[in-house]
Amino acid sequence: MEKLLFVDVCHTIVPHNTTVLFLEKYYIKSRALKTLRRLLFFKLINQIIFKLFRKDVIRLLYINSLKNEKVSSVTLNAEDFAKSIEYNVKVIKIIEKYKAEGYKVILLSASIEPVVSAICRHLSYDESLSSELNVRNDKYNSGVCIDLLDAKNEIVKNRSKGKKHTIMISDNFGDSNCIPYLDEYIPVVIDDKSKLFWDKFKLNKNIDLRKQR
Repeated sequence: MEKLLFVDVCHTIVPHNTTVLFLEKYYIKSRALKTLRRLLFFKLINQIIFKLFRKDVIRLLYINSLKNEKVSSVTLNAEDFAKSIEYNVKVIKIIEKYKAEGYKVILLSASIEPVVSAICRHLSYDESLSSELNVRNDKYNSGVCIDLLDAKNEIVKNRSKGKKHTIMISDNFGDSNCIPYLDEYIPVVIDDKSKLFWDKFKLNKNIDLRKQR
């Protein structure tokens, strides 16, 4: 039977939001949009909208910058991005340890598919599952057709059935809803708030990145 290791991407193996970082590097031309994303007032409004409607407005505005871009062109930029970004070496080393023990490594991320797929290929992992964008005539259209934002638990539940051992590594608070379907959950601690949150679950292990930031 298979042993599975699910791994989040943003702030877990990469110390950034990869969707934002990728789109700002290659596609966001509007300085006003970048400024808007960083305004405290807009962040608060966005949080309220997300709690009420499960829609991250900032994220959708950013993703829409890909509209009419060729899939092949975005894929090439994503490959370049995966080779050039910073990685959390401490997390990567732990993943490599499990990989050497025979675990199938699956990147499971709400970040956009071209970025997550490129990172998966760059790191030679086995599989990636991510938020998929609408495509028409080999070009990206508006919006997301499959969104994994705080919605990974069903995937973990279904993929874990009949497996020998399943583990997840993630910093994401929303991924805590995956814990009941796993043999082991290893949280990534990025700050003191994160430490307090994960301590509530009394988990056996964690990956503490606070000292290296």
